[in-house]
Amino acid sequence: MFSYGQAEIDAIAKVINTKKLFRYQGEGIDTECSKFENEFSQYLNIPHSLLLSSGTNALVVALFVNGIGPGDEVLIPSYTFFATIAAILELGAIPVIVNINESLTIDLAEAALKITAKTKALIAVHMDGEPCDMDIICQFSKNHNLILIEDVAQAIGGTFKGKKLGTFGDAGCFSFNVDKIISCGEGGAVVLRDQEKYQKALMYHDTCNQFGPTLKDFYTIEHFSGKSMRASEIQGAMIRVQLVKTEEILHALRMRRKSLEEKLITLGYDLLTSCDVIGACSTTIRIKFKSPSIVKEKVINFNSIGFKTMPIAMRPGHNIWSWFKVLKNNSINQRSNFLQTIDIISSVLIIFISLEETDKEWNSMIEKLEIKMLPV
Repeated sequence: MFSYGQAEIDAIAKVINTKKLFRYQGEGIDTECSKFENEFSQYLNIPHSLLLSSGTNALVVALFVNGIGPGDEVLIPSYTFFATIAAILELGAIPVIVNINESLTIDLAEAALKITAKTKALIAVHMDGEPCDMDIICQFSKNHNLILIEDVAQAIGGTFKGKKLGTFGDAGCFSFNVDKIISCGEGGAVVLRDQEKYQKALMYHDTCNQFGPTLKDFYTIEHFSGKSMRASEIQGAMIRVQLVKTEEILHALRMRRKSLEEKLITLGYDLLTSCDVIGACSTTIRIKFKSPSIVKEKVINFNSIGFKTMPIAMRPGHNIWSWFKVLKNNSINQRSNFLQTIDIISSVLIIFISLEETDKEWNSMIEKLEIKMLPV
C-alpha cells in the first residue's frame, strides 16, 4: 500500500462499532460498499461499479456477463499476472496467449493470426501502471468483432488521452490487493455501462442477494444461480478512504518517477517509454539492456542503493514459462511459441517506485546512482 494511516483505522473502527458488517442492510439503505460503488462510478465517469472480493473475481464477472463460457477463446498478452488466465479457465473458456512486443503489450499482428471462429474476446492488460494504446486496441477489437475487457489491476487512476482506463471496453476490472495503488487488503471492482450486464454481475457475484430484502425487487432479468464474491463493509469503508487519496498518490508517484527518470537518462539508460506519459500511473520504471547478464548486474547495483528492483523475468506469477505446468495438455504449452516474449522480458529490469522514503531519502538514493552504478 502506498498510503494508509489513521483515516483507514477510524473508518474500519466505525463500521465495527455499528456491528453491521454485511453490505446489504435493506432496500434504499446506503452502505459503505454501495457508497464506494457510487463514488467509484463518479471517479471513472461510468454508470455502474460493483465491489468484489478480488480483482480475479472482477475478471470472472466481466467475462461472464459478456457471455464468455466453455470453449470460447480469449486473447491475452504473454506478460500479465496469472489471474488473467485463471479467470478465463474458471469459466471453462480457453486462454489464447499472444506474444508481447517491445512495448510489453500484446502483439496485435500475432493476435490477428490467432483469431478463429471460437475467438470471442480480448483482454487488454495495463501492466506496471502503463496504459495500453487504447486507440489501436479498440480499433482492433471493433474490426474483429471482439468483446474488449480491460484489466486495470495495476493501473488504477491511469488514463489514455485523458480518459480513465477501464472505461474504453465492454468492462473494466480493478484490484484492491495490498500491492495495488489503492487497497483494502484484498478486493476488486468491475465497472460496466450496460444496465442488464450490471444486473447479471450483481446476481452472479452474490447469488443469494436475489432473495433478500435489499435486492429481491430490483431485478428485471431472468434469475439464475451464481457465485459468492461479496465484499464486506470493512472493505467498503477502507477502500472509500483510499479512493479519496488516489490522485494524491498518483501525483507523488509521478513526481518521484520523473526525478529518477531524469537521472537515468543523463546516465545513458535506455528507458521503455509510455504511450501516454501524462496518463501513466508511474508505479514503475522499466529499463532495457543488451543482455540478461547485464540485467542481473544492474539489479544488484540498484538494490544496494535502496531501490526495489528486479528482472521482469523473475516475477513468478507474471511470466509465460511459470504457467506451463498449469496449462498442460494445451497447444499453448510450447516454449518455442514464446521465444519473442522470452527474449524481450529477459533483457528488461523493473524499478518499483516507492513512497516509503522521505523526499530527502529518495533524492539521496538518486544522487548515489552516479557513484554506485557501473557504466551502461
